[in-house]
Amino acid sequence: MVKERKGMKLILLGSGDANRVPSLGCRCENCEKARRDDKLRRSCSSLLIIKNGKEILFDIGPDIREQLIREEINNIDAVFLTHQDSDHFFGIEYLRCLKYPLKPQAGKTTPIFAPSDAIDRVQEVFFYMIENREISVKRIKPGERTNIQGLSIISFPVSHRSYCSTFGYIIQEGNKKAVYLPDVKSLSKSKSILECKIPEIIRNPDLIFIDANGDEPSDSHISWKEAVRFGKKIKADKIILIHLSHAANPKVNDDQVIIGFDGYSKEL
Repeated sequence: MVKERKGMKLILLGSGDANRVPSLGCRCENCEKARRDDKLRRSCSSLLIIKNGKEILFDIGPDIREQLIREEINNIDAVFLTHQDSDHFFGIEYLRCLKYPLKPQAGKTTPIFAPSDAIDRVQEVFFYMIENREISVKRIKPGERTNIQGLSIISFPVSHRSYCSTFGYIIQEGNKKAVYLPDVKSLSKSKSILECKIPEIIRNPDLIFIDANGDEPSDSHISWKEAVRFGKKIKADKIILIHLSHAANPKVNDDQVIIGFDGYSKEL
């Protein structure tokens, strides 16, 4: 159990995309540097928030075991999924490790909150964990508010892939606010992320953790340049670039922008 704190602590467990850095079989400059220097490695993007001795996780990819060991985290009290891609939910299996006899969460059920179609995938893949009451599932709608440990967590829909629903999340405590947006093409299907209308609730966050997948946009991700411009447009105090691929080479000279890395942390 972590020490109880007044505010919330945010830990970026992972800062990479599904391919991670170094990418398997790749010999590009970024991958070669990461092979020589562990500090340059990137695991699947995931955000942990610690509040009142409770740990709330946003996305739980296949790297979660190593991420939790690195940060010495022994409990996960709730999980919020942004969508159903494997790098965002396949790590649910490792929650079982915390529930064995004599382990910290033995006998406890961990709730999984997610868009409806992502819950369908969780039920399909991890049916045995639901049957064993190791996890429970909760379908949430766009704009739905969930209150946990004094935190208000609000989902909002984004455009990412055509085959699934995708959410971003707003995490609020009093006048403190963080936005988690790891996979995004736009907030609208018809306009670019820099042209679409921005919901008022997203504006003026203390932090935004935002997709910065590459130097150029793809059909399902924005570029790091768009991420910076969007963060400035919503007037974020700090813009944390995440979900970085091995092809991303962000060049920033701006105190407002931080190139995210595995283990980055901030207290609000």
